[in-house]
Amino acid sequence: MNMLEKLTELDKQPSFRVLQNHTEFSQWLEIVERLKPKVGIEIGTRFGGSAGATVELLPTVETYITVDKTHCEFEHPRVVKVNGNSLRLDTQSQVTHVLNGREVDFAFIDGFHSFRGVCAD
Repeated sequence: MNMLEKLTELDKQPSFRVLQNHTEFSQWLEIVERLKPKVGIEIGTRFGGSAGATVELLPTVETYITVDKTHCEFEHPRVVKVNGNSLRLDTQSQVTHVLNGREVDFAFIDGFHSFRGVCAD
């Protein structure tokens, strides 16, 4: 089963709501999968669908940090949620604390939907 088919199947589960375009998101996951990442970060989590899909479809990811201003109800043992504005120093400090010296292997930036906002993140 290819990544698009896996994502489509996963999205049928009631606990997932992947809002991204499935074709584009599955292509992104395929690229990231080649890195065999251990640590990832997502800025702009909202409902947690993309975070859930990422940790379910990329089994090498040991820690996935999500950052969002709103509380996300999604739970997963490999997901660490940081509530706050990604542009604020206190939020960035929380992320640094979670990383504990580890490097981020990949980032999914889906917070501010403008060029300036993405560059700031």
